[in-house]
Amino acid sequence: MDSVFDEIYALLVIEQLYPGSVDNIYKWESPDWKNNDNSLGIEVTRAQNNHIGYTYNVMTKYLGVPKSQIPTKLLCNFCGGTIFSDGKLRAVSDSKGPVNGNRHVLFLLEHLETKLKKLNAPHFTICKQNYLFEFGICSFAEHDKLEFAEGIKRISASYSHTFDKIIVHALDSILCFTLGKDISIHTVPFQELTNLAGLYRNASKWEKGTLFSDININMQEQPLGQT
Repeated sequence: MDSVFDEIYALLVIEQLYPGSVDNIYKWESPDWKNNDNSLGIEVTRAQNNHIGYTYNVMTKYLGVPKSQIPTKLLCNFCGGTIFSDGKLRAVSDSKGPVNGNRHVLFLLEHLETKLKKLNAPHFTICKQNYLFEFGICSFAEHDKLEFAEGIKRISASYSHTFDKIIVHALDSILCFTLGKDISIHTVPFQELTNLAGLYRNASKWEKGTLFSDININMQEQPLGQT
């Protein structure tokens, strides 16, 4: 799993939510994806800090592994929490203690502002519709939705170009935010999309200009469910 995997996965989710919206879409840079007629551009980001990313991408690889087989230096340098049982690593946490209960919303807003700066930079291709897809780190409570929606409005007010949709991948659902409109909540077949994204990731180098529909993943795709 890398940034290109994330971008492919995000594209598959968007196709689930809005069938046909990613037709004729290309791998690009600034934004990460766009249609050939610039009708839709999609930017993708993970709303987390480096330590959380390290926890998930490095430490979780050792789940179930005996402590003796985990590099000592890695355990000594890791500033998160670990739980061992029967001599094996059973769980990891990016924190050893309590954390800010709304930090996941703050991460999302920080990354939104970073991407808004990019969207308004001279080198960025502004499309008719511009989407931001953010991978979150937690589920959303009701007050989180309101806080994030208010944050989007506050931050976006400072920029000439804004995102038409901000799609948040929470742990158990997909939330779609649009300025001045209701929040829509969806579920998608997460594991099926993960597996499919892996096949697409390995099927191409995904250089700039690669047309998504041209990639052959050598499998008979099964219909994916959606609610």
